[in-house]
Amino acid sequence: MRGIYVDADDDIDQTARTHAVRIARYLYPIAYLSAASAVLLGPTRDGRLFLTGRGVQRQRIKTLEIIQNKAPDRSRRRSWNGQASWRPCQPMFC
Repeated sequence: MRGIYVDADDDIDQTARTHAVRIARYLYPIAYLSAASAVLLGPTRDGRLFLTGRGVQRQRIKTLEIIQNKAPDRSRRRSWNGQASWRPCQPMFC
C-alpha cells in the first residue's frame, strides 16, 4: 500500500519535514530543487519545499507543502554570450 509510514511514537510532521527531499524525489522524479529550497537543501521553516519541473503542482502532507513550478522552455534559455544553451537541466537530488 502506498503512503508514508512512521513509528507510532514519532512526530509525523517532523518526520515528513526531515524526509521532505526524499518524498519529493519519489513524487516528482524529474523536478529539481529551486528558490529557497535550493539554498537550504530542504524545506523552509514554514514547511514549504520548492521544486521546478514540467508543470505546476502542489502537494500537502501534514505541515509539509511541496510546490512545483513550471521550468522555463528549453528553447528560450540563452547563455551569457547570447548563444542558445542546449544542455539539459540535471536534477539536484538524484
